[in-house]
Amino acid sequence: MVGITPEIATRAIFQRLADKTAIPSGSCKATARLAGLNPATIYTAVKGNSISGVSAEKIATALGKPIRELFDLVEGLPEGLDPVTVTDIRRAVSSIFAVAVKKEIVVKNPVKHSTPPKVEEKRKLFLDDIQCKQLLSILETEAAPQLRTMLTTLMYTGMRSGELLALRWQDIDFDTGIIIINHTLYHIKGVYKLSTPKTRSSERAVKVPDEILDLLKTHKAWQEERRLALGANWIERGTVFTGEFGEYHNGTYLNTSFKRLLKKHDLPDVHIHDLRHANASLLINAGVPVKIISEHLGHKSTSTTEQIYAHMFSASKAKASDAISLALSGK
Repeated sequence: MVGITPEIATRAIFQRLADKTAIPSGSCKATARLAGLNPATIYTAVKGNSISGVSAEKIATALGKPIRELFDLVEGLPEGLDPVTVTDIRRAVSSIFAVAVKKEIVVKNPVKHSTPPKVEEKRKLFLDDIQCKQLLSILETEAAPQLRTMLTTLMYTGMRSGELLALRWQDIDFDTGIIIINHTLYHIKGVYKLSTPKTRSSERAVKVPDEILDLLKTHKAWQEERRLALGANWIERGTVFTGEFGEYHNGTYLNTSFKRLLKKHDLPDVHIHDLRHANASLLINAGVPVKIISEHLGHKSTSTTEQIYAHMFSASKAKASDAISLALSGK
């Protein structure tokens, strides 16, 4: 009998991603392709759930990093797949059996009458309107100019961080105040690359207010001064936000800088992506129609928006009901 080597043992143990930002938002599908895995496995890892050692090893290889640097071993039995992942798998398997029934390979679809897992609703943690105003005030006095412009733009536009880091000067029309979002930045095997968004609906035009345009104009002037000062050492990418020498900006560093600022001022410990949820919350509370919000965020459909922010829409509807009651009662 062949003995169990440490390598085989490692692959047999379930593991958990040590740092969720190791796989940046928007690069899950690209990582899945390089690792030869189902995207659902990548999403499971990013959510903080355990995956098999074999899958962890493939992800580490795709990212060009040691497995022990990216993943922590999970003691005891695996927690099992996330209910959302199980639902996706169940749907895929059911469609396969449906074809088999149609071709008379099997008599009935065994998945059809099975009980789907209960998906627990998880409310997203994000900054409320008061905390957003507080953050904007902090950015004006304490943040470096580029960080201030980046975080302020995220709050006002609801862009994904990968979309922000992929934003090019040619995508901004300062005359109309329109920003075209048609790329996202992802990091794979130690290299940053631009790619088109994950869905066609993610390609969109966002109207921004004058305060954002003014910030961007000031930032552009600053960047031009730096480019001239560095001369041949400047790496021209054409992007709005860059690293020290013009290279693509590090998404992990952006999130770390954001979290450091939040901690310093006792604000909720949220991820950079949660500024997008804060933006959605502000729009919902302002009574903006769901179709406009969905297009603004680049969702595939309004049902996606309603599903993600279901509890926010419920609270907004309750406010509308109270407002009508107060208006008609004369109180």
